Amino acid sequence: MRRSGFGANALYVNGRIFAMLSSRNQLVFKLPADRVRALTSLRVGARFDAGRGRLMREWLVLRKTSWQQAQALALEAFEFVRTTQ
Repeated sequence: MRRSGFGANALYVNGRIFAMLSSRNQLVFKLPADRVRALTSLRVGARFDAGRGRLMREWLVLRKTSWQQAQALALEAFEFVRTTQ
């Protein structure tokens, strides 16, 4: 199935997005809000704005980083979404 808009270029688990490439070609992960706060304070990334002027508390836009760190965050996001309702 081809999607458009939010999630058009996304990876899914159980029908829910855990990682995506934004319309600005940014790598974005869904993580617990406290984890996003911790990563933003470490300047690993920033909270994601889907273009509506509102930062999303469980979405992290990854700053330039290593492939290993991006892969680890993708696995973390996959597990988070897989195990939550």
